[in-house]
Amino acid sequence: MIVFGAETVRELLEKIATKPYLKMRIGQRDVDEHLDVLHFVGERMQHTPATIPEVTRDRHDDYLIAYSIYAQVDFLISGDHDLLVLGEFGGVRIVSPAEFVTILDASGESEIS
Repeated sequence: MIVFGAETVRELLEKIATKPYLKMRIGQRDVDEHLDVLHFVGERMQHTPATIPEVTRDRHDDYLIAYSIYAQVDFLISGDHDLLVLGEFGGVRIVSPAEFVTILDASGESEIS
């Protein structure tokens, strides 16, 4: 199950709009298509967890840890070094997208049905 919150989508849109290297490479059509897929295959968190632990070097990333624990997911997938250095927190493995693809390939579950 893919889980995401409004904060995640808001941060994604903000980064694409404000980072020139992303803005040049990712057009609005691509953004719209990816958001459509995310909403189709994922589950949007409707409630923010009551407690957000202070565990990362970047306090703005802590909500991702809280969502992951609250939703009882196995993996938090991120390219953010401040999250990746943790490796694991609260029973949630924190891995890069490339590492997650490797894990999926090894388990034989790399295709989305």
